[in-house]
Parts: sequence; structure tokens; C-alpha cells
Amino acid sequence: MSLSVPRHLTSLVAAMAVTIGLGGFQAVREPASAAGPSAPNVLIILTDDQRPFDTMLPEIMPETLQRFGAEGTTFPNAFATTPLCCPGRAGLLTGQFAHNNGVRTNGSVENLGNHSTTLEKYLEDEGYQTALTGKFLNQWPVDDNPPHWDRWSMMDPGPDQFNTQWNIDGVVQTVTEYSTDFTAQRSVDYLAEFNTPATDDQPWFLYVNPYSPHAPYQPAPEYANAPVPAWAGNPAIFEANKSDKPPYVRKAKRDLADAVAIRDPQLRMLMSVDDMVEDIFDTLVAEDELENTIAFFLSDNGFLWSDHGLGGKNEPYLPSAQIPFYARWPGRISPGVVDTRLVANIDVAPTVFEAVGIDPTHQVDGVSLMKAETRSKMLVEAWNRGAIGGWASIVTPRYQYIETYEDDSVTIAHRQLYLLATDPWQLQNLLGDNRAKNDSDVKGLSTEVRAARNCGVTGMPTCRELLTEQVALCSGTEEIRANHVVGGLKRDLLRGSRRADLLCGFAGRDSLRAGRGNDVLLGGAGRDTMLGGKGKDRCKGGPRPDVARGCERK
Repeated sequence: MSLSVPRHLTSLVAAMAVTIGLGGFQAVREPASAAGPSAPNVLIILTDDQRPFDTMLPEIMPETLQRFGAEGTTFPNAFATTPLCCPGRAGLLTGQFAHNNGVRTNGSVENLGNHSTTLEKYLEDEGYQTALTGKFLNQWPVDDNPPHWDRWSMMDPGPDQFNTQWNIDGVVQTVTEYSTDFTAQRSVDYLAEFNTPATDDQPWFLYVNPYSPHAPYQPAPEYANAPVPAWAGNPAIFEANKSDKPPYVRKAKRDLADAVAIRDPQLRMLMSVDDMVEDIFDTLVAEDELENTIAFFLSDNGFLWSDHGLGGKNEPYLPSAQIPFYARWPGRISPGVVDTRLVANIDVAPTVFEAVGIDPTHQVDGVSLMKAETRSKMLVEAWNRGAIGGWASIVTPRYQYIETYEDDSVTIAHRQLYLLATDPWQLQNLLGDNRAKNDSDVKGLSTEVRAARNCGVTGMPTCRELLTEQVALCSGTEEIRANHVVGGLKRDLLRGSRRADLLCGFAGRDSLRAGRGNDVLLGGAGRDTMLGGKGKDRCKGGPRPDVARGCERK
């Protein structure tokens, strides 16, 4: 008797054989002519509640890893700017932070108005055929046809992955099939309709939204008992001392058993997502559409598997805030590349705008991935969650600072600071020992968050400008209690004060001048000049040849 190989493993060997290289994002910068034969098709596949860590496994998603990882670019430092279903989806379609598009919770979809700022509206205006499959926006009535879509098979998420209500091109009906399988079938059907003799020269936008691996955690029958890799948890699950966390986190009691009870069926649900990816790409190949399609694979938010005792999403910790994120476009986006820039769901729309040649008329907060632009920090934000206040966070490659608020979303109830290089599981809050005298530059950190929460608001800097500016804390000395004074992108003159200061260059060629206190002067990426003052000052050069005078050279 021979054993059959599960469908989702047929490309496992190929996926495992691919070596993912390091390198920058490369793309052809010239935009296509919209609505013409050369205009790119657009494909977005958005999963639901998929954490980035421990889910993109070759045993679980080999076809997805092959099509998007090996044949596209992987973005390991990707975020959902508000890690909750509806805000995550609205951010993707508008290219805006939730504080600018107004969709801050799962119950605020009406704030999108007539959807005039959405990707589907812009592409519709450019003559694209548009189609939606699967979940759309939370609390969108199933009998309300979604605007700016030519075709749609829109699911009404409920307590079952079978026997669900769908609006199929204006007709509400019950579908008995497994929801992800039906999403796959409708996606393939629409691709075929896009490529009839009458429509083949017209570009298309297909937005695919499987209701997986969201609860209810029901795998398809063929994967109900499929083996999944063994997993022993991570240090955040076994965090022994949570006294440095907010009160609601201290009370959270989820453990490894709770995590496994969700993790295993979620992985089995993702096997069906991988089958769906295979079906879609097989159809693209059959229809000769693969080469001229820009495609993305990502999730609306991450998910907590008992990390810090918590479950679910809408939390600032990285397994909740980060998402899997891939992009591909043969000949334009480099295959097999890992791009380590800070990116987000809000970058999908501006990337499509650049690829198609659209100049959006609304303010876009995201950045095209095809630009060389690099953020120095990322804003992640959330609003009141019942009895628990909202929060806002700045994440940089070196640290994450989190403020949790009272019900007014302004008064700070708790602060957290984590050094990610040495504490990736966020176990030691450097501001959590109730000893303000040894805290880092809390004032600077809070100012940084406050500015980001207002980016793009009338009269304030744009989000693109603000998130490329200098960060609040000096590199390598984030934990030092001092007034951190950080240079900007250009040539700066930084002056110390009467107190103990920490002056550091950033990107430009800076001049750092100590004040009357005992100061530390740190060179940045440029060629800097460091001048000691009246105190006992220390100078440390950066990567470029720096000049230090009147201070103790370290």
C-alpha cells in the first residue's frame, strides 16, 4: 500500500531548496500606462489573524513560500499599523493610518464614507476590472453591495467555516462549502472571466480574503488531523515576572496549552490557504497572466499565542503588531530577496499607485516599496478596547516604546521600553521598575509618540516625513538616563544644556557641543565634530572619521 502525499506538500521539496538571499528592493521605476495592455494586473491575498512568527513554515505553506518568498521579496519587519481586522483592512485599501482614515475599531467602517479614497476606486477609475472574494470589512452588511467592485463574492463571517452567508454579485445565499475553498473557487472563476476575448486586454484587480486562520478554528476535513510541526512555545509564554507590564497584562493567564489549542488548527487552516494560492497561480500561468501581475501576500494583523499570557490581537507586542508580508512582480521586484526595511500594510496602496501610474488625490501615509525611501521608525496604534484603554507605540530597529492610555486616549497610564536586539520577546521593560531616576529619556520618547499620533493631521508634518526623521534615543545607549539630543537627516548643530546630556549624530554631518553638565557625545553615520564643554565629557566616534576636542575620547 502506498501513502498519498497531502496536496499542500507537493511543492515542499522545491520550496525548501530555495535559498533566500539578502539585498535591496529592486524594481523598474517607470509606471505602466493605466488600462492599456501593458498595465499590470493587481493581486492581493490577505489572510485573517495570521501571526508572522511560526506560521510561514515549509511544512504548512510551501506553495506560498515558493511563489512569494522564492519568486518575490520577503519583508520580515512588516507591521499592521492598527493590528485589528477592520482597521488593518481599511489601512491597506487607503494607504492611511487609522487616525487619518477614521477606521479605528471593528465598528467604525462607516468612516470610510463613499470609499473614494480606496484602492478599488482608483483602479476602477483607471479602467480596471475589479473583483473581491471572501471577507471584506467588519460589520459590512451582507446584503449591501460593496462599492467600486465589478464582481464580488463577499462572505458574512459567522460562527462556522461552513454554511456561511455570501453576497455573490448581488444575490445573498448560503454556501455549504468550506469558506477558504469557496474563496479559492470564486477567485479562479473571476480570473477566467477577466481573460475572455472581450476582456483580455483590460487589466484587473483581484482582492482575495480567506477567512483563515481566524476563529472558528475549523480546518478543512482533509486537514483535520494533518500533522503539524512540534512546538515548545517561546520565552514570552513562560514569562515568570510580569510586574513591569500594565495591570491587564499582569492578570492574563493563558498558557502553552491554550496556545497549542489555537496554534495547531490555525496551521491546518493555513494548509487550505496554501492550496488556494496554488489554484490562483496555476490559473495565472494557464491564462498567461503571471508575468504582468504585481502580487502581495500579507495578513490584516498578527496574533498572540499566549505571549505574555495574552491571546488574540490589537496588542502592541510584536507577535500581534507584526504581519507576514511578501511582494512579487516578475522583472520588477527582485526574487529571493529579504528586504529588512520597516514596512506596513499601508504601503500596499502606494506601491500599486506607482506601479500603475496613479497620482492619488487624497493624502497617502504609506510609502511605495519601489522607492528607496527608508523609515527610521514605525507608528502602531490602537484605541479603547472596552474596559482597557488604547495604546500607541514607536518601533525602531533598536527599540520599542509603548504608551497605554486611560479612557480619554490621552492620559498615560503605563509606559514600556524594550531593547529588541537583546530582548526580542519583550520580557524586560526598562521603565518598569518604578524608579524614575534610572529611566531613559521618557520626555523625548513621549514627544516622539505624540508627534507620530498626529502625523498627517492638518498643520502637522506628513507621516512620510515624520517617520524618516531621527529617533528619540541615541543608538547603543537607549537605557541611559539623560536628555537625549539626536541629530537629524541633514547637517545639525547639537548643543548641550546645564544638565547631563547625551548628544548623538544621526545621518548628517553634525557638530556636537557639550554644555555645562557631564555629557556624552556620540558620532552618527556622518563625519561629525564633537566638542567638549565645561563638564566632564566623553566622546565616542561613529563609523566615519570624526573629530573630538576637549573631551575624553572613548
